[in-house]
Amino acid sequence: MLAGSSPIRRPAHRSGAAAVEMAVVMNLVLVPLLLGVWEVGRLVHVQQVVVNATREGARLAAQGLTIGSTGAYTKIVVAYKPTENSAATARLPNVKATIHQSLHGAGLSTVDWDDLTVRFEWLDQPNTTDENGATVAAPQGPGTGATVSVAESGDQVPPVAPADPNSSTAQPFRGVKDQRFRLTTSVPFSKVRWINLGIVNPSTVGFNVEWRMMVDETFRIDTNIPSVVPNL
Repeated sequence: MLAGSSPIRRPAHRSGAAAVEMAVVMNLVLVPLLLGVWEVGRLVHVQQVVVNATREGARLAAQGLTIGSTGAYTKIVVAYKPTENSAATARLPNVKATIHQSLHGAGLSTVDWDDLTVRFEWLDQPNTTDENGATVAAPQGPGTGATVSVAESGDQVPPVAPADPNSSTAQPFRGVKDQRFRLTTSVPFSKVRWINLGIVNPSTVGFNVEWRMMVDETFRIDTNIPSVVPNL
């Protein structure tokens, strides 16, 4: 050792310190970050499934009527619980059943019928025509206005909806050509989440779509066969 120089100090022995630091970083930063990405990814996936299912329901509702196996017209309603009467359900296509089947087909099999909320509402009141072709204003009152809707969350809708235009329920089969409607769907996120750490915690996942009715315009057919007078 040179005169006047201080002794060389060796650093203290720190065996395993890097491993401990890595464990702390993993537990406090990386693991929550990965779980958060996982939850957000699940939320995005569920949202897309709900979007597609809502559009499937809107496509059915836009038809208003469908033709059954016997060739007879069948009214399309908002909802009719399948477990109540399977035969009646087959005769009455309903929007909620279509959405429910679409969710299950996309992997959300944990969503029960009562968990799914479907809302159908008209957005305008277009004029219609009577059997003689004259323009008739749409009826005013519940079931036909822009603010009237029917929310269904497990309650059965009667298999034959009332024909009264002032009924309190808005049904797809009452629509006319180009009439606008809104369909809203929501499911509880707690029924479809994978983990529950509270990082991403919305109460519901929903979507609404605005659509137009695609039914044909009302027209009148003259069943009288015209007589032909031959020229002699």
